[in-house]
Amino acid sequence: LPSAECPFKAGSCLAGAFAVAAAMEGLPVVLTLAPGVHAAALVFDESVKASEMWLQGEPGAELRAAGDAPLLSVRDGAPPVHLVGLELHGAVEVEGSELRVSECAWRGAGGTDVAKGGGLRVRGGVASVDASIFEGCRAEQGGAIAVLGGSVLVTGTAITANEAEEGGG
Repeated sequence: LPSAECPFKAGSCLAGAFAVAAAMEGLPVVLTLAPGVHAAALVFDESVKASEMWLQGEPGAELRAAGDAPLLSVRDGAPPVHLVGLELHGAVEVEGSELRVSECAWRGAGGTDVAKGGGLRVRGGVASVDASIFEGCRAEQGGAIAVLGGSVLVTGTAITANEAEEGGG
């Protein structure tokens, strides 16, 4: 299958690159993030025309939430979204569609002001997490992961030192 591969350096406009890549109708799109910090508040929904979206990181690539918004939101109607090899500092929400995560680390995601799922919040759709880490995530409920609907499959993943007021860390 033809695909579009887009490399991005830290500090470049990830939101702008995402908008261009998402418009590539019918193609799987791979955004490769260079080492460094990338600010993000990306929404994957029916407006994304790519057949699949991949965000993959070179060693040292980090995604940090921009403001109070989730780092990433995967909504109903979005194509499958894949996260590979990233350090994630913020919540990822799944409200429909499909999210596949491998070899990622959520470190210090969430906080005392986050109600549910400091690292991963699933309200619908399907999420799978493999060979990843949830460490130091916080929320009122479900410090690392909160499942409010849909389904989550977690395999080969370390879940350590997470905190929640109720519902497990």
